[in-house]
Amino acid sequence: MQTIKALAVLSAGSLLFTGCVPFGCGAPADPTDVQAFVLTASGTATAPETIEGIAAAPDGVWLLELGNTYELVELDRVGGIEKRHIALDDRIAFGLAWDGTALWVGSRDFETGAATAKRIDPATGATLATIALPAAATDLAYDGTYLIVVQGLGDYEAYAPATGALASSVPVYQLDAVATVAYHDGETWVAQPGSTALIYDNGGTLFAKTSSDAFTAAGAHMTFVGDTLVIAQGSALHTYAVDRTAPTL
Repeated sequence: MQTIKALAVLSAGSLLFTGCVPFGCGAPADPTDVQAFVLTASGTATAPETIEGIAAAPDGVWLLELGNTYELVELDRVGGIEKRHIALDDRIAFGLAWDGTALWVGSRDFETGAATAKRIDPATGATLATIALPAAATDLAYDGTYLIVVQGLGDYEAYAPATGALASSVPVYQLDAVATVAYHDGETWVAQPGSTALIYDNGGTLFAKTSSDAFTAAGAHMTFVGDTLVIAQGSALHTYAVDRTAPTL
């Protein structure tokens, strides 16, 4: 992913902008004549607890669940059989991403509000690395190189997983509080409650949006299992087929 729109990096969560802030003035607005992706509901399943993050791995689907405590739970498929779980000692956790070999889970310190992302070995539950995140971070994804983070602002950000350095920030003009993010095959999907999803390419250009609103409640998270979009809201897992052949909006 390229650095977008003249962003100078100081450190994770500490930025100096040249020109306008990512969600302000100065940069071209998102194009309006973009593709329409049609979402067709294909199923619903229910998890035992509230889902605070979701990520797909080659051998199953991982959920960040909140019951009495936070746990990482792997299912063999959406709504399927539990394969394993990892107990977490976090008092506040959010968001989940799979980087090809390990899980990233967001964590917020209960006393200070400081946020981090922890890289967790799915076999042992050991924490392999930790990087700082913006304090208001709400969701995570992984694009093959960077950890993608949203924090309820009008942009999404990419962080280097090895150092925690901010690599880029992409303004999202048609949403004012980006709350959830997913990555799939060159597409970064972002949404907020009550909105359609917006889809950006690897260069940070909006090229599609969904023609219907599947994000009806706060606290939603999403991922792709193969080509199927999975949206977690509360304890429900909703699956959608994505038709990318509809006419331009």
